[in-house]
Amino acid sequence: NELLGRLLESYRGYLFMLAHRYLSDKLKRRIDPADLVQVTFLEAKRDWGQFRGETPGECAAWLRNILKNNVATAVARHVTTQK
Repeated sequence: NELLGRLLESYRGYLFMLAHRYLSDKLKRRIDPADLVQVTFLEAKRDWGQFRGETPGECAAWLRNILKNNVATAVARHVTTQK
């Protein structure tokens, strides 16, 4: 859906800034914040039917939660790989 793609794209800078903030400098060498944003967009497109919000703020919060889960998964995967 082109409209959904444009909507998500409008949040790219915000999500990239958050991903950058959530990762330590050490992890940023291994985990690309832009990749986390891309995975977040793919999941948001997949799960769009489950979004129940109506405002831009609710959409931003929903995307932020997806991103946080993706960061946590990436960090856990990285830490597990290290051990």
